[in-house]
Amino acid sequence: MINWKVRIRQKWFWAAVIPAVLLLLDQLYRDSFTKDILLACFCADEALCHRSILAGLLAGVGADIDCGAGYLKYFGMLQETLSGKD
Repeated sequence: MINWKVRIRQKWFWAAVIPAVLLLLDQLYRDSFTKDILLACFCADEALCHRSILAGLLAGVGADIDCGAGYLKYFGMLQETLSGKD
């Protein structure tokens, strides 16, 4: 089993993943001003779901997205991870 907590702290992981993630987030950010974007899945707890994480990241960069203010914590977590803080 992959220990993702350890893996995401390894610089090579981010060097491989971040460019693709940033391209996707940039596209969703731009689309948020001209299209309705639906983030959907079947997770029972939205607070722990990937859709809330994605919504928080998009809200953190200023996308036109309707989500709870609590979701911004995910943007803060990304900033801390990228800056090397725990």
